Amino acid sequence: MSKTRARTFETKRVVARVYYILSTPAPRFFDVMLRAIVRGTSLAKKRTPSGRLAQEDADVHKLFLATQFRERLLDVVEGDDGPTTREAVANRVLEASTRCTSLERKEKVRKSIQRQLTSVGLDLMGRTGDVSETGTTNRNAVRPSEAIENEEGLFLSKPATVGTVVSLYPGIVYAKQALRFLKGFPNVAKENAFLLARFDDTVVDAKPWEEERRRSSSKNNTSGSNGSSSTSGGDNNSQSRGWPGFPLREDFEEEKVIGALKKEWVEKLPPWLEKISRPELHAKIKKACLDVSTELLVQAGKHPLAFAHKANHPPRGKTPNVMICMHDYDVNEGAREALRMMNMDTEDPQKLERMAHFVRAAIPNVYLSNDIRDYERFDASTSARSKSLLKIVSSFAAGSIFDDPNEKAKDLNEAQMVDIVMKAAPTIALVATRDIGTNEELFLDYRLSSHVERPDWYVPVDEDAEKRRWS
Repeated sequence: MSKTRARTFETKRVVARVYYILSTPAPRFFDVMLRAIVRGTSLAKKRTPSGRLAQEDADVHKLFLATQFRERLLDVVEGDDGPTTREAVANRVLEASTRCTSLERKEKVRKSIQRQLTSVGLDLMGRTGDVSETGTTNRNAVRPSEAIENEEGLFLSKPATVGTVVSLYPGIVYAKQALRFLKGFPNVAKENAFLLARFDDTVVDAKPWEEERRRSSSKNNTSGSNGSSSTSGGDNNSQSRGWPGFPLREDFEEEKVIGALKKEWVEKLPPWLEKISRPELHAKIKKACLDVSTELLVQAGKHPLAFAHKANHPPRGKTPNVMICMHDYDVNEGAREALRMMNMDTEDPQKLERMAHFVRAAIPNVYLSNDIRDYERFDASTSARSKSLLKIVSSFAAGSIFDDPNEKAKDLNEAQMVDIVMKAAPTIALVATRDIGTNEELFLDYRLSSHVERPDWYVPVDEDAEKRRWS
């Protein structure tokens, strides 16, 4: 079993919950489905295991200390970064953490990661609107691991201070309700070594991005490049037919599929069960996701940090130097922040729209949901709408909860659909937990679940954290 495949174990419990709902025979199917619907609304309080919540809070606290140390250290006068200064900054951060609530710490972490990713977007665009190389943002390099035999590893081209975003986990981000569209569902880990689950039960699939990287690297080697692993995604372009792959590009499949089942299988189901349990990916959502994917490939074809899926778990004798940070990038906020950084008008609609496309290129992810309403939560202008108990009860009584969730899509044109999908930018960032040196390999605690068989090479870093994460 490969090392990267072990990371997919953590997604199995997420997938199993969805599969249980979809595979339950009628009439019990409807009882399970109804309970799932109620759990997904504000009629019922979201129940997350206390151990899992505690671990998420502990991770946020650690991220708070790291990111706040970085930010406060940046405020120190240049040249005064000695041990005494760093100790004083660390003490101030520790003191600040005791005065913050959990929600306040989470918001400060969000703002720090948001600013860093906006800077990555600006550097990626060369601050001129053209894709270009930049010496500002750090870069990832993929080459043979120095600590693990016969494995590739992830390295940094320049030093990084604790609290710095050093890599991003690329690929398609599946909403919890869209996990059925993962190839091979429910046995998604069988042929995919690049799945990673977030605390909100969304799952990031980096396999399409990695396959595109390998194709690009192979093409470069064939045309006379040096043959070493590229530090970027290569010279990708809009003509590429590899990214993003299944399920958005079904022309790559030998047989037509619906979700993860062959069409011929689904057609044998009763019509009502076919529609409910295995709906096809909505055509307009699929087209918008493809358009956003193509734009990412054109603008971010040389993304310097989109290689987090190549980070190894630390072998015996090594410790992690990065940790995961779940982040939902706010494209509108990022566009305004970028304009402020460039001393430009932050209220000019045309500049905001243009800048939104630039900073979005910093996020090497495409969000996939089969419910257009799910995309709206990423846009403050739509997610701020009233979601009162009365409105939910009224819609339930009228039967609209069981209506087509994509009814609204009928009134949206192609540009509007692309705008909605583009603003959905969830990702996973790797944040440095200590200072990292030039050409140092990155190690990430995979934190595999103890509920599944783990490979022999896996050495737990914190068993208590693992139990809480998967409680």
